[in-house]
Amino acid sequence: MASINNLISSAELREELQRLSTVTTRLKGSILFRRGDNPLGLFLVRKGRIGLCLDCETEAYPVRMLGPGAIAGLPASVSGNPYSLTAEVLQDSELAFVPRHLVVSFLKNNPILGFEVIRMLSSEICDTRSVFKAKLRISPQQCEPRTARRHFHNSDALNELQQSEAP
Repeated sequence: MASINNLISSAELREELQRLSTVTTRLKGSILFRRGDNPLGLFLVRKGRIGLCLDCETEAYPVRMLGPGAIAGLPASVSGNPYSLTAEVLQDSELAFVPRHLVVSFLKNNPILGFEVIRMLSSEICDTRSVFKAKLRISPQQCEPRTARRHFHNSDALNELQQSEAP
C-alpha cells in the first residue's frame, strides 16, 4: 500500500535508518507533521498506514497512502526546507523516527547510501511531474519548447542578466 517512490528498496539503508531511530506508536488521526513546519526528521512506517497530502484535498495532488516499508519526511529532512506535505496517521501505526541531525550526519558519512536517497528523491520528483502532467492533460504536442532567453525576451530580467554578463 506504500507509494512506490516512498519505499526503501535498499535493505542496508533501511537497516541503518532503523538503527538510528526511536520506535513510537501513533494513533489514527495523529498529525506527524504539517506542511510548512520546520523539519524535525523522518518517519519509517513499520506497521499501519499514514497519508501524505497538501493541506486540502485536490485532484491535482491526491492523498498518498504509505504502508510498511515506506518513508515520510525525507525531502525536508535532507534539504532543511519546511515539510511540503502534511502527514496524518490513517491507521494506528508503529513508526521509527530519525531526527534530522542524525539523517544529515548519516548521509554525510555514507555517500553510497546517500546516492540511494538521491535516487528516491529523483523518482519522487519525476512521479510528481507525471501526476501533474496527467492531471493537466498536457500532451508533448501542446508544449512549445523554449529557452530561458526566449521566455524573457524584452523583459527586465533579461536586461539584468545581460548586464551582469557584461565585462
